[in-house]
Amino acid sequence: MYANGEAKPPARQQLWHEIKGFLKAGKLLSNFTAAAWQAILDEELLRANGITREEHQLKQKLATTDDEQDWDKYDVPPKMH
Repeated sequence: MYANGEAKPPARQQLWHEIKGFLKAGKLLSNFTAAAWQAILDEELLRANGITREEHQLKQKLATTDDEQDWDKYDVPPKMH
């Protein structure tokens, strides 16, 4: 699931729903705890992205829309716009 990075194609959403279903079933059957579930997700995030969940959350908070801004138009003299 983390192989797609920040992209969220429909296949990723479907996979996430399937994973959540298996996790809920495991929790209902008392096969594992929420803490064990979170540890598995944290490990997979670290393996896929090379950063911890806390680093990932901080990176998302620090992300700005400036990354998407097209600054090239400001390199052209105003008369040429």
